[in-house]
Amino acid sequence: MDVAAALFIACAVAWAVGLIVFMRAIPEAVEDSESRTDAIVVLTGGAERLATGLKLLEADKASAVLVSGVNPQVGVRDVLRAAGTGKADALLARVAAGHGARDTAGNAAEAAQWMRHHGFRSLRLVTASYHMPRSRFEFARLRVREGLARRSRHPSSGVPAAGDKALVVARPEDPRTDRW
Repeated sequence: MDVAAALFIACAVAWAVGLIVFMRAIPEAVEDSESRTDAIVVLTGGAERLATGLKLLEADKASAVLVSGVNPQVGVRDVLRAAGTGKADALLARVAAGHGARDTAGNAAEAAQWMRHHGFRSLRLVTASYHMPRSRFEFARLRVREGLARRSRHPSSGVPAAGDKALVVARPEDPRTDRW
């Protein structure tokens, strides 16, 4: 076997191991769907994320929602219209559109700043299941400690599986200082 073939095999094995580790990190079930948090943060990029965040808000699972990563030309009314909620006027004062994030690190920074600004101490994060490991990393990098609720559902069938969305509750690492 020549060096190129050995290198190819080693890379293929490393990739397969990485894929398995990644897949095992994807949340599959709700640990706590009932806890109320101060806020909900929805990371843009998925078809059902916004609807999920707004349903949680309507169910009074939090006081407010930040939709992070929104196009700067899109306002809160546009976000609510896109979600197709019939309660847009009732939710308007409780939903914020974050226009500063361009990636997951930006989402975490935008959310942390919004949380500090409003004095929120806990959050429920809504993003895709496959995106949760990366999101957790970025929120942890800003010293956000997460736990509690996780949920996944396959986007086409609605059957619980590692797929469309996941939720996580986060709290400041040190509640005495509210350090994010």
